[in-house]
Amino acid sequence: MVPAFSRICSALRLRTVWMLTFATGWLSLAGLASGADAEWAKWLPKEAAFVWHYGGSGTQREAFEKTAAFEAYFQSGLIPTFKKFAAGLPWENIKDEFAIEVSGEMTLQQVIDVYGFVFQRGFTLAVCLPEDNRGSWPYQLVVIPEAGTHLPAIGAWAESAAAAALAKKTAATAQDDQESKKKDDKSGEEKLDDETDEPLEKLPKPANAQEIADNLGEGESSAAVTAALAPIIGFDKIEYKGRSIHRLHCRDGHAKVVWAFWQEGRDLMVYSGRPSVELVIDKVTNAEESLTTSQSWQRAWPELDQPIAESSHVWCDVVRLLKRYGSTTVIELQPEPITVAKLLKLLGMDEIESIAWRWGYHGRHLVDVLDVVTPQPRQGLLALYDQPTVSLDRLPPLPVSLRSFSIQSFDAAHTWEQSAKILTGLSAMLPDELNAAIHNIGTKFSNENAAELRRELFASLGNVLCTWSDTDQELLSLGRFNLAISVKDAPALQQTLNHLFEHIQQQGVEFSHTSSTRHGCPFYVFASKTAGIKPCAALCDGWLILGLQPQTVEAAVLRAKGRLPRWDADVAKTTGVAIPKSFSGLTWSDPRGNVRFAMSLLPWLADLWSVNAKEFAPGVDLSSLDIPPAELVTQPLFPNVTTTLASPDRIRWTTWSSTPMNDSLVMLIQSYGALTVVAELWGEDPFDFVLSLVESEPVEEDTFPADDGDDADDDH
Repeated sequence: MVPAFSRICSALRLRTVWMLTFATGWLSLAGLASGADAEWAKWLPKEAAFVWHYGGSGTQREAFEKTAAFEAYFQSGLIPTFKKFAAGLPWENIKDEFAIEVSGEMTLQQVIDVYGFVFQRGFTLAVCLPEDNRGSWPYQLVVIPEAGTHLPAIGAWAESAAAAALAKKTAATAQDDQESKKKDDKSGEEKLDDETDEPLEKLPKPANAQEIADNLGEGESSAAVTAALAPIIGFDKIEYKGRSIHRLHCRDGHAKVVWAFWQEGRDLMVYSGRPSVELVIDKVTNAEESLTTSQSWQRAWPELDQPIAESSHVWCDVVRLLKRYGSTTVIELQPEPITVAKLLKLLGMDEIESIAWRWGYHGRHLVDVLDVVTPQPRQGLLALYDQPTVSLDRLPPLPVSLRSFSIQSFDAAHTWEQSAKILTGLSAMLPDELNAAIHNIGTKFSNENAAELRRELFASLGNVLCTWSDTDQELLSLGRFNLAISVKDAPALQQTLNHLFEHIQQQGVEFSHTSSTRHGCPFYVFASKTAGIKPCAALCDGWLILGLQPQTVEAAVLRAKGRLPRWDADVAKTTGVAIPKSFSGLTWSDPRGNVRFAMSLLPWLADLWSVNAKEFAPGVDLSSLDIPPAELVTQPLFPNVTTTLASPDRIRWTTWSSTPMNDSLVMLIQSYGALTVVAELWGEDPFDFVLSLVESEPVEEDTFPADDGDDADDDH
């Protein structure tokens, strides 16, 4: 590979597995299979604790082709360009360049073919926790639909792998035996005539051909499966309940693990674990032991108000996992460690029954629904959702160039109460010195004066909290963090804030604030001796507005006064979604700016590839002419919306989107860009520079890196 391209790959920390995952993930969007009737769950036992079902391509292709994502990425020609590009890459050179290990003589293209086959047909993965014994090991089941006909080929592969592994082990044992014998002979020649030694114990003799034939059959070993395999200790084929089961016996440390393959109907079953595969088949074939009979499973999948063409599902039985792993230590402390169960109980998450996520299509939307099944009354973090609901009847003065906003129900007193409970519970678990430190901090805000200030503050605030991104005032992403809280009594709040600032300064906190009036509204500016930003706050139009820089807050005040235009779009019309009248939370985001930004980089990257990768991949012709116009990709897209609804038995998040991209992508790229600039000025690799910021070793003050001249460039 040419040096320039190698430097690019190094700087971006590219990994081929990321490329493969991204490519196959998007390319497989050509259609995903439906799992709405949960027929795929009939092969799973009731003791499953985690299930991941991916429908595979083809089944929901018609539904997918109606979505905005299909029009934006496929009909524009973007994904077909990527497909053509990926197909022409010299995968064997990539394997050598990135030192990718592949078993034996298997090519990377063969691995990709297997990967593509599974994602085309779909799969279901279940991790099961037997209840018969607390110490029982978990086992895994994978169901690959319509792949049962490949069982003979997979069985032959397993038999060949076992024969190859045993032959390799036999040869190694024989070689060790010969070397040991040579050492014995040489040592014997050096002994004196009157010395006598007992013969040394020899290593186990190599198995003869008959042993291999008896244990493994007559399959010939294949060089394609001799490398990178777990230590295989045997293979056999049994018949059980009318099924031909191919078993591969391996060793994982001191534990024996069995891999088994058999056919159920037209599906291929793959088992991995320590329990007997016969016992697992007994459960799989027993209708009363099916996962579909589990009450936890049934409660996780209620019918949706607006049905979707479901394609993927993830389900987790939190109760079963907590029962098994609740005693696992999270933080080792004295005199008593913090376990998983203790931590979840402190956070109020120990009452979660299950978590269920489904993904699919509805019209032009990509839809995903996340259900956290947990009954009321809820505690801790989950209790924050048991608050008065809000609506879109009134929003703070948002900018016209709005990229995203979020509105949530917010009961300040309730939030403080739950947060205080969590902090108190956490301090009780910590060592005495840490507990004392937290207690000292808490006492500063828990005396009578502080408690009175809190009551006054909470009484003057409303129950709506809104955050938004102001792209017009953007500097290093500071304009993205703005917050507004509804106000019930503005004069009382202004007086309380003045008292609050005085109280904070009395506690010795190193910050100062100035109060003024701007555009007829109280305006507060905060300054710190250690930070370079100036957070601000303003009371205006029934809102307490806060931001990380004065311009964003003042702009909000000007919008409230009518001197600047404000965003007044209809959320339902912009998203094409029927918005509930009331909800616990709602997030609206427009992905088109992010997609446009990403599309603006692609022509430059394509030309960069064309110039620097000719020697590496001469058969791949990619230039900026192959990239479609950004407008062609963004035109079909529309804003995404996520709603949060709390009911007596669950909390549900529902997202309706035109593309999965969100605002965090651009913020991440901008942050990386800023770090890259700073790191280059400092003469460091960006990745190493970030790591150096979090290193615990002390750094000498007033020490600057030496200028290495040209040598510094060579490191990058």
